[in-house]
Amino acid sequence: MYLKHSTDLPSATGAIQGAPAPSTAPTVEKVVPLHPGEFLIKLKEDAELDVWRHVKWAEDIHGKSSADKGIYTGLEEVLKYLGQEGYVGSYHDDVLEQIRKHPDTESVVPYLYTWNVTVPDENELGETITKDVPLFGNGKVGHENGDEKKKDTGKGEEKSKGKGKKKEKHKKQKAKIEQERKKKEEEGEQEEKNKDDDIEKEENKAEEKEEEDEQGDEQGDEEEKEEKEEEKEEEKEEEKEEEKEEEKEEEKEEEKEEEKEEEKEEEKEEEKEEEKEEEKEEEKEEEEEEEEKEKEYEKMTPEEKKKLEEEVNKYFMGEDEKVEDEEYKKMTAEERQAIEELVDQYFMSEDERKERQRCHDNAEGFKDFYMLLAAFPIMTCVIM
Repeated sequence: MYLKHSTDLPSATGAIQGAPAPSTAPTVEKVVPLHPGEFLIKLKEDAELDVWRHVKWAEDIHGKSSADKGIYTGLEEVLKYLGQEGYVGSYHDDVLEQIRKHPDTESVVPYLYTWNVTVPDENELGETITKDVPLFGNGKVGHENGDEKKKDTGKGEEKSKGKGKKKEKHKKQKAKIEQERKKKEEEGEQEEKNKDDDIEKEENKAEEKEEEDEQGDEQGDEEEKEEKEEEKEEEKEEEKEEEKEEEKEEEKEEEKEEEKEEEKEEEKEEEKEEEKEEEKEEEKEEEEEEEEKEKEYEKMTPEEKKKLEEEVNKYFMGEDEKVEDEEYKKMTAEERQAIEELVDQYFMSEDERKERQRCHDNAEGFKDFYMLLAAFPIMTCVIM
């Protein structure tokens, strides 16, 4: 471990005046902080390569904290303790909490120095024996009763030189970290200053604008009144125009509806006319078909007519109708005449009666004519 100052080394000094000390002096263990408020941060063994990255990170969060930098001074020294990396520093509780949670941190403990103090003995010359404490922190130093082991002065000088070089290296590293931190602080201060300047400029602009607004309030009031009156007139005119447009739109809609109704009526009339024309055409076609059927029937011989009648009875007459037909054939001319008149009375119109009379004059009778109409397709097949 490398300490920062030579004055950091505690020493056990005592003097006994008067009677000689007993052969075995009592030993007292004392625990005192090397620097009050400092902590020893030990890092894990696998964090050796990242120690300076960790230290830089700790200094960054220390620099950003709101703690009093006069009390909490930050990094003091980087050290190696029993083959383990670590560092000593004075940090605020908030910063220490973040350091504890870091994955590289093994422990955070107060930077204490534990030492054993024995009651000093007086030698033969009556001189006071002073015990120096070795350079190790967080460890124990034992002192024997009045006996001090002598150390090799050559080795001590080599160790002190090595320690001095490492101390200088640590100082340079700390100075570098401190420069980076100060640079960031200066940049942050410059940014804050620029922000303050911008805010001040905006405030000045706002004040100037308020002054201009105050000066133009009187003129602005009159202008506002005039503008409001103009706006009201414009709104009234716009409302009138909107009402006119709405009336025009309503008229257009009414005209469209009237046109639609007229179109519908015209379509209905056209449909009626088309239906009438279709009916007329159908009537004409029926008349033509009837005439053709009559002509065909007139051209037929009695044998063909009889054969046709049998075919009609075969395909279109039921058993009851066939019986009635046989009975009809057995009737006399007077009975047939009576049946025809009865049929005419209940089932035929005036035109049909006339047509039947005309057919009756040219054919055997009413029944044969209507049977022919029903059996015209069959008759065509038979003739073919």
